[in-house]
Amino acid sequence: MEPDVKDVCGKAILTIGLVVNAFRMGGLERIVLTLVDVLSRIGARIVLLTAYSAENDFYQVPGGVERICLGTWSNVEQAERRRALMKEAIEKYKIDVIVFHSYFSRLLPEEIALVHSTGCKAVVHCHSAGTNFFARKEVNFDVKTQFAAFREADALIAMSRVDEVFFRALGIRARYIPNPVRDVPPGFCRRSHSGYSLIWIGRFDSFVKRPLDAVRILGIVRKRFPDATLTMLGDGPAEAEVRDFLKQNPSLRGAVQMSGSVKDVWQELAGADLLLFTSAMEGFPGVVAEAYAAGVPVVGYRLDSVELCNVENAYSAVEQEDIESAAAAVVSFLENPDSLRCASQAAREAYVRFAAFDQGRAYRELFVDVLSGRDETRECKDVRLFTAAINSFFVHACEGRRLYRNLLRESRRPRRSVLSRVKTFLKRVLCPGSAPTRRKCDHA
Repeated sequence: MEPDVKDVCGKAILTIGLVVNAFRMGGLERIVLTLVDVLSRIGARIVLLTAYSAENDFYQVPGGVERICLGTWSNVEQAERRRALMKEAIEKYKIDVIVFHSYFSRLLPEEIALVHSTGCKAVVHCHSAGTNFFARKEVNFDVKTQFAAFREADALIAMSRVDEVFFRALGIRARYIPNPVRDVPPGFCRRSHSGYSLIWIGRFDSFVKRPLDAVRILGIVRKRFPDATLTMLGDGPAEAEVRDFLKQNPSLRGAVQMSGSVKDVWQELAGADLLLFTSAMEGFPGVVAEAYAAGVPVVGYRLDSVELCNVENAYSAVEQEDIESAAAAVVSFLENPDSLRCASQAAREAYVRFAAFDQGRAYRELFVDVLSGRDETRECKDVRLFTAAINSFFVHACEGRRLYRNLLRESRRPRRSVLSRVKTFLKRVLCPGSAPTRRKCDHA
């Protein structure tokens, strides 16, 4: 008979601490709030440990959930204060397991050590594909140090079977638990319309999300369908870049609607024919899952390690940055309404399959295994998973090389600060871990 929570920790109710920066606009934040509900349903008590206070929230945190503001960490003193508050919260609320959703934090190694020093268990929830770490754009990002921190954790939650295989090959105790997916609200109904409506949802970030690619795809589509439109939801630093592009291309101004951040995406998805997905890297993109739930097919870039982006008929994949092929796929759908209807049905069926995953059971088993010290290594004999993991690694290695070249081009400018950044960067790439530790701690 399998042990339950009471057997391994001596009490019927677990207390789980979730570490996240804030509840601003973003897919990760929506996932964490959904997980609060999932964990509450299995009888866990939730304590939120955030970097920012409630005044900075975009999403509303459920009532009755304890919340501690740890503060930011722009310098050593703030980082030390944050660790002291975390230790105090663990002892005050008798937290059994801390789950780090801020998996890119440079404080992660120290905070995992702190958690263990209190007798608490540490789990890292990696919301990104494992091989994405090799294409990080930050000059001071150290993959070796990050993965060493992951190995110190009692478990790491991976978003796909591919990632589970990848992390375990590196000696990390990975467990496959995909993120929960949201269904459409009661009464949801897709609107019938005569136009050709495309939608793009995400953070305006030119490195990962590439919103400008969606606008360029629309420009090509409109050569065949002049009435085609694009609705863009979200905000971020690349928003100015998109607006500048629209100024330079007046024919697209009226065809692109930038609606900013919205809390309810369902209303916009109800009127969309297709979702454009232009990300360079992802873990478990909630926006694709929401599109499937709404019956909206996706035309997007190829992401081998992402299960949501490998759904036949529902997701039409093209090579990264190949806007011509993406536009051709969109045109093919718009020219063939029957094909679009079949893809819509396939999208909804894909949602049903992903929604069938039992989140509550998976997390209960995870916490029992972590608290009992068990690590049931799952053998994987699926060659497809290994192939996808290897392919994903090389894709992101190539992306990393492109970024390196961009930094080297910057270094030709007569600015000493840029040269210094490139020198530090090359030292970390060629000799990981050899660069001196900085005294200041940057944000994750």
